[in-house]
Amino acid sequence: MDRLSMNIVEETQLIEMKRELVELKFEPLTLADTVVDSIRLLCRIREWVRRMTLDDSASLPDIFVKMFADGKMVGLTRIPSAKVFFANREALRGDLCSKLNAYPIEWLEMNAQRRKAENVVAVLHARFWMGDGNKMKYWYADMVAAEQKSYLEIFQYQTRDMPFVGKFRNMKNLTSINNKSDRSDFTRKPPTGWKYKGCWFMMNSHDIWITDEQSRKNVYDKLFEVEWKPGGDASGKWEFKQYTDYYGDPIDNKYLHKKPDEGWELVGDGRWVPDRVRYGDKEGWSYSITECFWGEAELKDDKEGHSHLYRRRCLQRARKSIDYNEKEEDLEQYLKGKRDEEGWEYARNMKSAFHDDPDQGDDVRRRRCLIEIIKTDEDCSLEGRDIARIYEVHTTIAKWQMRAYLLWGKELLPCRQDSRVFVRVTFMGMTKETSIVEKSQHPIWNETLIFDNLLIPGAQSGLKEYPPSVLVEVKGERTDDREMFLGRFYAKPVVILSKNERRGSLSWYTLHFRNQRTRGSLLAIFELFLMPGHDIAAKQVNAASFLPKIPEVKKHLDGITRYEVPQDIRPKFENYSVQALFWGVRNLAKYQLLSVRRPLVEIVVGDEDAITGPLQDVTKNPNFEEPFITFESVRLPSLLHLAPPLVLNLFDSRAFKRMPLVGSCSISDFKRCIHVISKSEARAEHDYSAFDKFVEDQDDAQDSESSVFSAREEGENDWISQSSDVRIDWWSKYYKSLGMTEKAPNWEQSGLDQLRIYDCDLEGVPEFRGFEDFLDTFKFCKSSKGHFDDAEEKEVTGELKGKLFITKHVKGKPCLIDHPPGVEFTGPVECLVRVYVVEGKDLVAPRSSGIADPYLVVRLGKQKVKLKKSYRADTTEPEFGEMVEFKVQIPIEKDLTITVMDKRTLLIDEEIGSTRIDLENRLLSKFRGTVGIADEFVTKGDLGWRDQMTPLKILARYCKKMLLPSPEAIYDESKKAVGLKVLGLSFFANDIENAKRPEICGSPIQRIALFILHKIGIVPEHVETRNLTSLTHGGNVSCGKLRCFVDIFPVSLGLIPPSLDISLREPQPYQLRIAIFHVTNAILCKRSFGKPSGDLYFKVFVNGQKKAHKTDIHYRVTDGYGSFNWRLLIDFDYNPWERKVYMYEKKRLFKKAHRELVDPLVIIQLWDNNKFKKDGFIGEYTLNLFDIDYGRMSEGEQREVRYAKEKKTCWCLIGCKFMCMACIKCCCTCLPSMETNGPPKPVPLPRAPRYTKPAARPTITNEPKKEEKKEEAAGDARPSSSSEPAVSLFDMFAIQGVWPMISKSLHNDQVLDDSARKKKDDDAQTDQYYVMGCLEMEVQLLTKGEAEAEPVGKKRNEPNHSPFLDKPDRSKWDSFWFTSRIKPALSFWWRKCGVQCLMVTVVIVFTILVVAAFIYQLSNFPYKLMGL
Repeated sequence: MDRLSMNIVEETQLIEMKRELVELKFEPLTLADTVVDSIRLLCRIREWVRRMTLDDSASLPDIFVKMFADGKMVGLTRIPSAKVFFANREALRGDLCSKLNAYPIEWLEMNAQRRKAENVVAVLHARFWMGDGNKMKYWYADMVAAEQKSYLEIFQYQTRDMPFVGKFRNMKNLTSINNKSDRSDFTRKPPTGWKYKGCWFMMNSHDIWITDEQSRKNVYDKLFEVEWKPGGDASGKWEFKQYTDYYGDPIDNKYLHKKPDEGWELVGDGRWVPDRVRYGDKEGWSYSITECFWGEAELKDDKEGHSHLYRRRCLQRARKSIDYNEKEEDLEQYLKGKRDEEGWEYARNMKSAFHDDPDQGDDVRRRRCLIEIIKTDEDCSLEGRDIARIYEVHTTIAKWQMRAYLLWGKELLPCRQDSRVFVRVTFMGMTKETSIVEKSQHPIWNETLIFDNLLIPGAQSGLKEYPPSVLVEVKGERTDDREMFLGRFYAKPVVILSKNERRGSLSWYTLHFRNQRTRGSLLAIFELFLMPGHDIAAKQVNAASFLPKIPEVKKHLDGITRYEVPQDIRPKFENYSVQALFWGVRNLAKYQLLSVRRPLVEIVVGDEDAITGPLQDVTKNPNFEEPFITFESVRLPSLLHLAPPLVLNLFDSRAFKRMPLVGSCSISDFKRCIHVISKSEARAEHDYSAFDKFVEDQDDAQDSESSVFSAREEGENDWISQSSDVRIDWWSKYYKSLGMTEKAPNWEQSGLDQLRIYDCDLEGVPEFRGFEDFLDTFKFCKSSKGHFDDAEEKEVTGELKGKLFITKHVKGKPCLIDHPPGVEFTGPVECLVRVYVVEGKDLVAPRSSGIADPYLVVRLGKQKVKLKKSYRADTTEPEFGEMVEFKVQIPIEKDLTITVMDKRTLLIDEEIGSTRIDLENRLLSKFRGTVGIADEFVTKGDLGWRDQMTPLKILARYCKKMLLPSPEAIYDESKKAVGLKVLGLSFFANDIENAKRPEICGSPIQRIALFILHKIGIVPEHVETRNLTSLTHGGNVSCGKLRCFVDIFPVSLGLIPPSLDISLREPQPYQLRIAIFHVTNAILCKRSFGKPSGDLYFKVFVNGQKKAHKTDIHYRVTDGYGSFNWRLLIDFDYNPWERKVYMYEKKRLFKKAHRELVDPLVIIQLWDNNKFKKDGFIGEYTLNLFDIDYGRMSEGEQREVRYAKEKKTCWCLIGCKFMCMACIKCCCTCLPSMETNGPPKPVPLPRAPRYTKPAARPTITNEPKKEEKKEEAAGDARPSSSSEPAVSLFDMFAIQGVWPMISKSLHNDQVLDDSARKKKDDDAQTDQYYVMGCLEMEVQLLTKGEAEAEPVGKKRNEPNHSPFLDKPDRSKWDSFWFTSRIKPALSFWWRKCGVQCLMVTVVIVFTILVVAAFIYQLSNFPYKLMGL
């Protein structure tokens, strides 16, 4: 993709983000919807921005850092160049550019396989910068307070002359670090291209690079500038007060301009600049309430607050020694001045690692000498290019203390039996471990690890923003002392430099594994303190440092001093009451090849636990008899997200008192478990007797009314369309709810309500909270296998339906729930379940062709219904319209699975996708997900109220279920119920909208109850859209969507209403009868025997039908008139709701024909038959059955076409000389005129008149008047534009008339030259249609029943009526191709050579007669001579 295309894509994404933000701003949503949609939108924007930042065309390679050991590479890390790339604009700069960060070194793949334990190779703390070389000043600025310097390193190696006991002797001359390159030449003079800058000094290889006093060039004079707000007004402006030293003693202003002492000079212009390295903000200011910025009484902060009245910052100026770097020292003389035992590093041999203190087995030692060098103008030699080592030399370094507070862990990776867990913390090369906790996936350590005397160079402000990382590893220890890796993470400690700074807060750190897997968390906090003491480099006292007290020592048994987590760090604990409602277990898997029959559940809360009784037989009743468990007092943190997890264990009670652990579940999210006892729960039971009697009276009054409703009795205008009988069905309601009004005619007049179309599954609607308001689903997983946080990798062994209630003690007393709200059914409930599957959307076909033959398979428990015969052919957008009914017991059979399969002929059917619905949650939820309630209480018709109970009964049952006070009826003066009072709120009929058709709705009091139910949030009448997933596509990838809804009817609640009819709309069969009489003014497009002629016939077919219906052929039409008298019978299926016809297409063998809806059009085509080549197309006309009269021609519009005749000359001497009328056509003397210049010209073809489409029909508001407009033009034919309304063939029996045959193309000899017209008129249209003939016909439309009652024959067969078709007006010779050619062939022959042939024949006959007579006479001549 080129750069332009990428910019277009990015711009499109920005426009899309802006559009979604605007929609979120102005779209009316509830608070819950706004929060959810905002989070989702922000996640999408974050992903878009992340993708936009990735430049696929970037040519900069990534940075690889490799680690070597013993000359072999053991690990590496990869750093994206975009992370460390420098740009002037901060938005385009890499987030790790010049920042100190921890980069873990990873094993190579070969080494990782060899080391099963996932140990860390190393953690590299480094800063990277990549950018233009001309911008190196920014790199140096980011290094403050450090400097980049180049040094020449020379090593002196010595070995023992005898192993272990000999003395150390010099091995070679002075060399490089690897003892290979001789550098003795550089002891007195620097390499070419370099020069010395300083003196030789000695440094250990492991020491931190700090500028000592000898090699330091610049010295800084420092003082402090103090500002304040006069008068103690915190809103005032800062004003200068004085200059002081560190302890606040005033300094005279003259000191600012004092010249340096002798031997020193100022650097640059000698200005005083702020020291931004110290504690403070970006400008170096530190703030305080008082004037004291030092000692124990200090109360300073690095950010300005509203109550701060004083601030100060450090100012400094640099000065340098005049004699600095003027003296160059010989290295050999420098070494002679050092002691023999000073500065050495020891090792066993040259390949071993060197260390500081000598051991008994060390035979090699070395020491490193360095001197600073800088480049000169002279070019470096080849040897001197890589001789310099570049270091980051720090000017400040301090001692720090890091404290790791480790409290407890949760959901750790399961270890093997007898395993123990501990934590290992590594920071700045120092490692410490916690105590070992025995056998626990949720261990509690409560331990503080203290890392003392940590030398960390760098500015305090820089370390506060980017401190070094802490490596934390959780390990498991086996009985054989082998370790087991349980995860690791990297954490940034909180840097604390002042008493006023906020301490760190506890947080959960997720444990990570290879391949980006996670499992378990650790609750901890890490703090980094500046220790009181001296800055090693600057030799200054860190009086501003803050170090809290050492925590209390734990009671230990391992002999190691361990510290507890301080009281101010540990979370505060309070008393809570924990109550668990264990409703029952579901979907239990086999354990150790045996079914779990008698399960029991254990709950562990902190140090307390409880266990339920075992079930007698889970196959008969999976619910617990005593499901409520109560812990009156449990100590938990005030912030419950910091509490250890609550653990549920599933056991199976088996023979011989065995109770194996089948699975466990840990609960860490306590937010949804927090419960506040409402007043209704704390109140005693409510009395519902009065309201129950009121409900019964209202229901009886409702039942007494007539419940039979006939649409046609109410009036045809409400239910019947103007064009055909259209029944308002369930699909009309569905399409109207989708906004497809064209598929739901006359819906507004019906007075019915609409339903909700959800774009997600019902559990995904935020208002219904996944139907887990009464019961939550807790999944048990195997604890013996090491699975990770990925849900797909966990092996689920069962589910627990239950609810947890955590309530805080009020005034030291527990708040307990006696009866949890929401209990409606106990034990198995017999239900009738109806599954309605409407349609599928965007199905992913498993075939490579992209098409499928989907059908449904519905499973509920052990019951299964397979609808293979009702598959939909060749579609990925199927309309199913299926209803499946089950009779089950919930929760024994609670999981409903709908699977969409692809039917195959020879192969096994493949699964497209499936979806699963938990019916138990819907049955028990307070949102009542059983049957969606309609918007109107319609009591009449097929689309009326379809619930078992009336709205009043539902309201009463809801209040009882939720332990709410009984509703009250409100009466008027005549003691007639006019309203309801619920929870202190009154509702009247005026509060709700008036019904569109009150005659089909229930009583007002029922409508008020229905209004209250909608306000409560009961599930409305709906269709949900569920995602289809398949294991073949990974399990989480959507394979399409399925629109459906489920009705659940508990048998105990009363009579079950009849099911809805959502079957697909059946088409209405029609028969179209077309009687074609004749065609006039046909434009002939070929010549036969020199004359224009045509063998005319018609093709007729309905839109979507590939097979055409044909008439017979009228052969040799020379005058444009063709007679047929032919009847065509065409059967088709019609959809009256959408006013379209069905097109059936069978694409594959042994499969159903695929059907689609097309416009109701009839295409009539006029063709010219050819015997030895392809038939010629003349013209066509398309009839719209809903506007059959459109385009019909009147008599005045039928322009007569003139056909040219052949010119003849007659040389008859008798009658034709004076053009006698008695001369017949076939006169032998009448011959075509002969041109003297060449062969005779053919007879020209007829000209086709132009056609102008009629104007569109206007909208009729009053009775229209017929107006005829005639436009006379040479060769033009224009049908009249009528203002009459469209005439639908569905509203009338038959229509007869003349329609034009239209074509856009003409024969080459008939094409008009439009160039002349274009020159005269620039607006002349050259793209014209032409009338190729005028067809007279009669069209009839009958239903299938009418056609069977009055049958007619095809062609002219019996029964021949309506209309009666006589034989066509044409010669019998023109009914066959051969006979039609005999007469013109003879005529053509006679005209061409008939006279000549006749004269030759006469001469020949005469000659024969003369010769015969001569021969006869000659034969008698001898007899005459003889006198006989």
